[in-house]
Amino acid sequence: MGHDPPQRPSQGPGHPHDHEHAHDHHHGHAHELGPSHGAGHAHEHSHAHGHEAGHGHEHGHSHAPSHAQGPLGRGEGKGKTLFLDAFSGIAGDMTIAALVDLGVPFAVLENAFEELPLSGYHAHLGHVHRSGIVATTFDVHVDGKQPERTYGWIDRMLVESGLSERTKTLARRIFRKLGEAEANVHKMPLEEVHFHEVGAVDAILDIVGASAAIEWIGAPVVATPLPMGKGFVNARHGTLPLPAPAVVDCLRGVPTYVGRSTPLMEQA
Repeated sequence: MGHDPPQRPSQGPGHPHDHEHAHDHHHGHAHELGPSHGAGHAHEHSHAHGHEAGHGHEHGHSHAPSHAQGPLGRGEGKGKTLFLDAFSGIAGDMTIAALVDLGVPFAVLENAFEELPLSGYHAHLGHVHRSGIVATTFDVHVDGKQPERTYGWIDRMLVESGLSERTKTLARRIFRKLGEAEANVHKMPLEEVHFHEVGAVDAILDIVGASAAIEWIGAPVVATPLPMGKGFVNARHGTLPLPAPAVVDCLRGVPTYVGRSTPLMEQA
């Protein structure tokens, strides 16, 4: 895209004196407007159905980040390549923040969020300082408890949404990849897979928002090999090794490498 999209700096223990100064420039609030389609599961492996209501509306209260080259118009990435340098891994919020910083208008994400029958959240677009470097941030804050959604509910929600076909297709492909990995790990039907962290409203917005931004740019995406962490993580199902089993399943065929810790260089 002419220049690498800024990466959100890591927050590892190697920088004990870094201080975060977050400045939110854009806030969104979800308001309930009416009943939605589809049903969600409120409890793990439960068959009780609940209905969600409302559309997520993002209302900007101040200015979006400025861009050195101005905002990107729809399809300006055609004939170019969107390159993601994932030297420290990648996440949904990091992807959205980088693409907005690159020039995707935040209104593109706002419009996509409004097409989803989700409520009880508000989103923040801002920036953060790390060692004199400024990066854009995207955060979703949940106002209350959210139901645990199944793959089947999320897929139906996307199908019935008013998202553009290309955004809808990409978001469904991402969730299907995640759902198939969970189904393989837990040996259960795809439709019945319960998403915990991934089924939360922030993860849904991350995936839908990133899909909408990528469609807006219109360029093929290329990423560097992904670094693999080590150790263990406490999850819903207990202590799991890193990378977690479902992550390993998702990464079949994807170039990876073992992450290495590089000692900090002392300033001369």
